[in-house]
Amino acid sequence: MNENDVIKLIEKQIPKKDYIRLIEDVGWKKYINYKAVGPALKATIWSAVAKDNKANLIVGAVRIVGDGAIFYYIQDLMVLKKYRKRGIGTALMECANNYLTKSTPEKSFTGLFTHVSNNKLYEKFGFNSSKNGLNGMHKYND
Repeated sequence: MNENDVIKLIEKQIPKKDYIRLIEDVGWKKYINYKAVGPALKATIWSAVAKDNKANLIVGAVRIVGDGAIFYYIQDLMVLKKYRKRGIGTALMECANNYLTKSTPEKSFTGLFTHVSNNKLYEKFGFNSSKNGLNGMHKYND
């Protein structure tokens, strides 16, 4: 992304309707309890959106959750399919990384889950695949 792009990054809470639209577009609909979206967004530590000012549309977002002291987690990094391959995801991640660098305490831990096909994006920001015995796990409460 460059200065001439109509896409602008804004640090703000992700509006619920935009979050749902992004979730559905990226294919995560089956993982979301829609009744929990409002409280989840309110509990977010930090977030930013990518807005196409020409279309007046939020086209991407990133969200950080955690305990606000030791553990932080990049929960969502989403870009509408139609807007991918333009550097929006990288720009959002750069914005999130800047927040983490400036605002989190020394020795805090930031984690994330991603598909291996996305590893290179996160490696640019210092994230590593677990080589020290750490293993990412998850559980769904059906």
